[in-house]
Formats: sequence, C-alpha cells, structure tokens
Amino acid sequence: MAAQRQRRSQQAPAAGRQGRAGPPAAGTGPRPLRRPRPLWHPVPLAELLIVAGVVAFAIGALSGSPSRSAPALIAGAAAALLGTAEYSFREHFSGYRSHALLLALIPVVLLHSSVILIAGAFTSVPREANLALLILDAALLYGLFTHLRARFLAERERLLAARERYGASEGRGRS
Repeated sequence: MAAQRQRRSQQAPAAGRQGRAGPPAAGTGPRPLRRPRPLWHPVPLAELLIVAGVVAFAIGALSGSPSRSAPALIAGAAAALLGTAEYSFREHFSGYRSHALLLALIPVVLLHSSVILIAGAFTSVPREANLALLILDAALLYGLFTHLRARFLAERERLLAARERYGASEGRGRS
C-alpha cells in the first residue's frame, strides 16, 4: 500500500495536483484552531447547564398543571439559555466560530419579552404597539448582528495573522 502511494506521488507532478478537488492530504496546510477552554476547564459547566436545563424543561412539560410546571419550565429554559450563551460567547469572542446571530437574538428576545410582559401586566397591548416593537426588534437585531460579526471577523483575522507570524502554536486555547 505504501509502495502504491509512493508510485502515485512520483507519477503526478505537483502542478497537476492543484486543480484536484477534495480535502488536502493529511499533515499538509495549517492546523485547525482548537476550541477555547473556559476558566473552569476540566469541569464541563456549560454542557452540564444545558443538560440540566433540558431535563428540568422536560420535567416541567410533563408535569401536568401549569401552576406546578411553570417553575421547572422557567428554570430549565434559563439554565439551558445560560449554558448555551456562555459556550457561544466564549467561542465567538475568541475567534473560533461565529455565533453572531444567536448572540444578537438573545438580548432582542429578552427585551421583547420583558416589554410585552410589563406592558401586558398594566394594560392591553394594541396591535400598533406590537408592530412598532417588531420594527425596533429588527433594527436592534441588525445592529447587534453586524457589530458582533465585525468583531468576530477582526478577532479571527488577528488570530490567523498571529498564527502565521508565530507558527501553529498560537490560537489553540489555554493549555
């Protein structure tokens, strides 16, 4: 098998390989970035929060009456949201992977929900107010998304430039 690979590499000139489709050969090209580690590294806190949130949400959904299920539903959703937000925030701001849309949606949904809950507690919300709030949501989402995406791209560019300058050891997370 090794002899066949050696024969193939000798037969095909390097210039002919550039047009070939498919992934690069193993061991060639820059190494991929590694996922950033949290400060509490050996403990998978974000993942545990997500699992605990899903379990609590499922318990709340299956428990029957709304008065008994509301605390478990709220606690489960909050725990899953907190774990997901931490994980996404860490990956996004380290330049590892962009989560701009998810991170932009979180404050928009929280703002929209709180405005509706507060306004609904004191008065009935007219349709025109809902339309105005949706327009505000769209503008806020657009602004947050463009800012977060630009911040990610700048960090990613900085990370890759440092990696080229200093070698592949840069950008691998904390050891």
